[in-house]
Amino acid sequence: MNDTLRFILSLSIGLAAILGIVRFRKIDKSYYPFVYNTAAALLVEIIVRIFSKARNVEAFGITLTIYSLVDFILFTWLFHNWGLFNRNKTVFASIIGVFSAAWLTFVLINGLASADYYYLILYKRSDFLREGEGVK
Repeated sequence: MNDTLRFILSLSIGLAAILGIVRFRKIDKSYYPFVYNTAAALLVEIIVRIFSKARNVEAFGITLTIYSLVDFILFTWLFHNWGLFNRNKTVFASIIGVFSAAWLTFVLINGLASADYYYLILYKRSDFLREGEGVK
């Protein structure tokens, strides 16, 4: 699959982002983190495409590194809203704190521009790892 087709298919998140923005006032507030996440994902897809076409590997890495933390926080907030942590704010804050500390540790060790694969493995599925292979 070529890069242009992959980018076009990655923009499918735009449909969810647009629907979420249009219906924002009508949806339950517990779904707000999901709407924010879809909008952030769309923005990151576009930014990453621009940086990869410009061959700006450092900006590409910084964008993905920051998005990995934002994505985690938004999904954790969504699960908290759904009652996964029994609406216990201490557990919610602890989870955010531990993973944010892990993210910060990896950033301090590896730098913000380097791909933080250990954090991504700790937090998310490994398909993010394959995205970085296309940029050289």
